[in-house]
Amino acid sequence: MKYIPQPIENAHVTLPAELGELTERLAENAHEIWAAQRMKDGWQWGPQRDDAARKHPCLVPYDQLPESEKEYDRAAVLCVLRAIVALGAKILPPAKPSENTANPGGANVAIGLWEEHFKRQLSLVERGFTLDIEDGPEQALLAAAGPLNEAIGFLNDELHEPYRAADEAAKAHQKTHRCLAGLAISAGVLAILLVIVQLGLAQTWPAWTILAARVELAAFAAGVVAVGVGLIARFNSHWLIQRHVAERLRMLKFEALGRAELWCGEMESWKGWVRDQAQSARKITTIQQVKAWAVGGEAEPVEPVPPQCSASRAALAAFSEYYRWKRVEFQAAYFGKQARKYRTQSGPLAHSGLPLFLLTIVAVVVHAGADTMAASNQAAGNEPGAHGWHLVAVWSLALAALLPVGSLGIRAWLGAFEPVRGANLFEAKQRALESISEKLAADRGDLPATLHHIAHVEHFLAHEHREWLRLMLEAEWFL
Repeated sequence: MKYIPQPIENAHVTLPAELGELTERLAENAHEIWAAQRMKDGWQWGPQRDDAARKHPCLVPYDQLPESEKEYDRAAVLCVLRAIVALGAKILPPAKPSENTANPGGANVAIGLWEEHFKRQLSLVERGFTLDIEDGPEQALLAAAGPLNEAIGFLNDELHEPYRAADEAAKAHQKTHRCLAGLAISAGVLAILLVIVQLGLAQTWPAWTILAARVELAAFAAGVVAVGVGLIARFNSHWLIQRHVAERLRMLKFEALGRAELWCGEMESWKGWVRDQAQSARKITTIQQVKAWAVGGEAEPVEPVPPQCSASRAALAAFSEYYRWKRVEFQAAYFGKQARKYRTQSGPLAHSGLPLFLLTIVAVVVHAGADTMAASNQAAGNEPGAHGWHLVAVWSLALAALLPVGSLGIRAWLGAFEPVRGANLFEAKQRALESISEKLAADRGDLPATLHHIAHVEHFLAHEHREWLRLMLEAEWFL
């Protein structure tokens, strides 16, 4: 079938000059619709277009588009406007919007679009630990979010690089600590176990005693080296220091968004406060500073002063959704994943103490019975029987000594990494944040109520971070 396009003839239509502003606004809106649909389909910004990876360089705010792309959107809008006039309709210039209309500056972002976007982002593995800090995929949504867009740009410039450096340093120090702690615990337990095995070998198969002694010496040397390196380098302290710095910068980003100066137009004062707080966080370099912060803090959240200003409900609704998903829902999801990971790590080890104790008792009873049977067979002149029961008696006694050592090793591992305590703490945080998220959604667009909720969320997370620090500082660290 041969198809011949027949668009509406509009070459004779001349649009009033007053529609110039409307044309530009509609061109911007056309770009926003296109970008929103792309993001809904899983596309993200990239320096070059890549259909396979779903990357596109035009997933940026309209004012950052090349002029050629803007002209493409303008041409499409002008064709529609001319077609409307050509069909006999009239287009009147729009009235100037008041300061508090529903759509000042393009801030009328559909709440459903924010929710769809963030639900999708939360499910992406690559954003599992960065959604609250990285704002690249949210650029198209932020472009229409009023003062929030400028604030996020400033916060990223001030906080992103020092946060990334502290976060990477914390991960590196923690990885080193885990390796050294695992080596020291394993080597130390192995050395003790082999001492006990030596005693059993000496009584039953003396030829194996020399090999066991050499393995024991190697395990002991590895344990000494691991503990020595850990104590000298103080990797444990370095991990806590850098993690604390990173968390302080993360908290600063969202605490700053809840300050009234931002929403009342006092941008320079707000920026000065952010810079001061960021500098204070970057000056944390000792474990003593971390300890001092961990034991401080307000018992109750400081209620924000009611702002003496107002902002559009659309801009505030966008801000509420940004904070709710970026801070509250993301943190709740993160805490849930961490709790499940810690539960998996501890697994049956967390409850292994009682079974090992009972097995120790069984081994002792077996030893006593075997010893009696060996003596009975010896008295009856049954040498093979006496020898067999002697073996059982020796190794059941060795087992009775080995099991408590294994239990102590497990306890040392749990104390070094705190998986059970961490899981309980993460689950409590998750439940609390899910409740707060519902309140934020209910008060969406209400500035005083939103700032009130943010103050409580930030106080809660700061308090939980202090509690976590105290648990880590007081834990039975092996290194």
